[in-house]
Amino acid sequence: MMAAAAVEEESGGSSDSGSTAEEERVRRLFHTCDGDGDGYINRNDLLMVCRQLNMEDSVAEIMGQLGADERGNISFEDFTLCRMQLLNEIREEESQLSLLSSDSEERKPHENSLGVLSTSILLFTSP
Repeated sequence: MMAAAAVEEESGGSSDSGSTAEEERVRRLFHTCDGDGDGYINRNDLLMVCRQLNMEDSVAEIMGQLGADERGNISFEDFTLCRMQLLNEIREEESQLSLLSSDSEERKPHENSLGVLSTSILLFTSP
């Protein structure tokens, strides 16, 4: 199981403690979602987490956003890629909103289920 091996792999000697701390948070987030500990997030794993956050109706959407494979599994690698894409989208929207903040037409940032789930879980798993 390649994802399980990747989850167990130590950080590759990076001297950047900021990126190491971020990598550890992502690993904790993945492990929190991987309820059965098999190295993948599947529909049942995600459903358990979403129930705790009253987001059961969002499971299918989140599975699609995370790029579940044909068996309905999400590897750590896919999870990390999707999370990075989401963070980039959030930063871009925050940048656009800061430019619009002086306008009378303030807009609410786009929220998707994956963003809400990720943010909620990170709050619970942060030190």
